[in-house]
Amino acid sequence: MVYWLVPSGLLTKVLINKGPLISQSAPFFFMCAFLLYIILFKKKLTTFKLSLNVLYSTFLILICQIIAILLTNFRYPREMEQTAGILNGTISVIVTGFIIFVTYYVVQFTFDSEISIKKFFSGSVITFVIYLILILIPQAIDTVTGSIDGYANFIGSFEQRHVGRNDFYSLGSYVTTLNRVNGLLPEASFLAAMIAIVFIPMIVSGITNHFNLFGLKKKCSYIILWIVLVTTIIILFLAKTSTGFVAIGLAAIELLIFSNKQDKKNFFGLGLILLVVLIISYFELSFVHTMLNNYLLKKQGISNRLGGTIGLFLTFIHNPIIGVGMGFTSPYVFTYVPFSMTINEEFIKIFSYTGFADQSVWGEIFSYFGLVLVVPMFIFIKGKIKKSLVILRSSNNSFNKFVMHSFFMYLINLTTISLFSFEWNQCIYYTIFFAYIVAINFISSEKRGLLWKK
Repeated sequence: MVYWLVPSGLLTKVLINKGPLISQSAPFFFMCAFLLYIILFKKKLTTFKLSLNVLYSTFLILICQIIAILLTNFRYPREMEQTAGILNGTISVIVTGFIIFVTYYVVQFTFDSEISIKKFFSGSVITFVIYLILILIPQAIDTVTGSIDGYANFIGSFEQRHVGRNDFYSLGSYVTTLNRVNGLLPEASFLAAMIAIVFIPMIVSGITNHFNLFGLKKKCSYIILWIVLVTTIIILFLAKTSTGFVAIGLAAIELLIFSNKQDKKNFFGLGLILLVVLIISYFELSFVHTMLNNYLLKKQGISNRLGGTIGLFLTFIHNPIIGVGMGFTSPYVFTYVPFSMTINEEFIKIFSYTGFADQSVWGEIFSYFGLVLVVPMFIFIKGKIKKSLVILRSSNNSFNKFVMHSFFMYLINLTTISLFSFEWNQCIYYTIFFAYIVAINFISSEKRGLLWKK
């Protein structure tokens, strides 16, 4: 089952058009089915334990969210159509809490040995390789050549789509309409975020630690990881999104930071060569010049993104303790967004009717939940970082180093990419988070077994 945790999270097509977004797609049902299978057929019900402190904290956060939602309704009664609504908003919070618990226990029950943890990481990278071959590479080919529109549209029939944004898919799929790679997600930036947070840390950590992730000859595994990384960088480039360019930069920096001294020299030299090639290409190749200008250097729509981000953080500053409620930021952002950043076509034609879309994940988390959730979350993550550093200092085991370095890269990428917007409330992000947490706990526990041997 451990092999299926990440693949199930990639199938994000909406199956039911009612209820909270996280419960509309296949991963929600997969995760619930996994837990039922574990309890009913693996007979692990007796090991199902729930901390009272966790229960009390969850109940407190739920009560705070209900209060925040009611306060928002009281403050902005006429603007509630731009939010999730009182009933749906409350249900969304409850369902999100439910799937977080379900995901944690599925990961906890499946990570029961050294072998199962190794299978998860190797299976995740293998899953991404398959995803590349079947979906991303064909989309990239069609983006460049337009020669396989039929197959691109077939892939598009399985993609998750933005409600009310049919202009993204008017020619059959996101790829054929906008000439950008998006995988099975609603936007190219969401794909770039997923690759950066879920897969790049494992791939780069495998390279920097020369870890045999596939059980092949060590050199063969190393070459495969490099091929996957180079292909991934090309895909991110063709996604034509600033999030993708940031992801490429993060991968390059992490290669330098986490590699050994000899590799650092080689990577630095290679990086300089590629940088010179990129600069020359920018001035000599029109399509590179146009792409970098349109999606990075002179990107349009910056005012909405910056204004929305400012609005979110001002919302948090004005409601710091319990936040304003999950999915209830739009009326506040309209209040706090600088007026100078609303004078543009996208704001006038779209946001003024649909509500202001959240433009930063960090802004969302802070303004949704306030300090009542953010402070305990940071304390929890800080504890895991300390535990990871202890493991690195106490063991030379290659697998330990691979997992810990991958965890640090995950945190770096998550922290950076969360400055932008993506669908963070998805099963795959909870799965990867708890995978690192449970793996760290397992490695650092007294029953370490072979994982701890030098």
